[in-house]
Amino acid sequence: MGNNEDKIFTSQFFLIFGALFFTSFVMYVLMSPITQYTTNMGASASVAGLASGIYVIGGVISLAHSGMALQKWGWRNTAYVFLGLHLIVCFLYFISNSIEMILLVRFLHGLGMGAAGAAIITIATPIFPKKRFGESMGYFLIGTPLAVGIGPAIGNYLIDNVSAESCFIIATVFAVLALVCIFFVDIKEPKTENYNTRHEYSGIERFLELKAIPLSLHLLCFS
Repeated sequence: MGNNEDKIFTSQFFLIFGALFFTSFVMYVLMSPITQYTTNMGASASVAGLASGIYVIGGVISLAHSGMALQKWGWRNTAYVFLGLHLIVCFLYFISNSIEMILLVRFLHGLGMGAAGAAIITIATPIFPKKRFGESMGYFLIGTPLAVGIGPAIGNYLIDNVSAESCFIIATVFAVLALVCIFFVDIKEPKTENYNTRHEYSGIERFLELKAIPLSLHLLCFS
């Protein structure tokens, strides 16, 4: 019998798992339907593809700055700000009546998703038992592929059989659930010194750890 400190499946685990799954689900439930939605608005196939993919571009930009946000604003505030943005943008889909508006909304949605995802994963790490950290992380990260498997199927079914608005409603509901989950997580943020890295890092080193590039390329070639 292991002690309680080694338990993986606690209420805190399920809350942080829910935050990750619900946030990822919003991305994937809209990924395919948004292409059909913009095509129905008269967009070309390339623009419709851009409407779907620009979400990822926004996410990458947001993710690149998430480390600084987590350190400067704190874990809790970063999670609240970007999950809040993630939720607010869901409402903008309902009033997006032009292709340009959809592109802007998708980009903003990606901005919310990128840093929110980074904050959720960061917040999760102290929750896992140290002796079973790898096992815990494995179970936790199942949330994303689970969303990949379920989200597109539900999104395609809704836009084919109900309406695009139903996809937006589902996305909004799950964005709310993600924010609710993170609200109840006991965030164990370590105390850090005042944020001041401007003199320590500059240029590209603010976004990339140059020493890690050779190892990353090696892993990429053999993955």
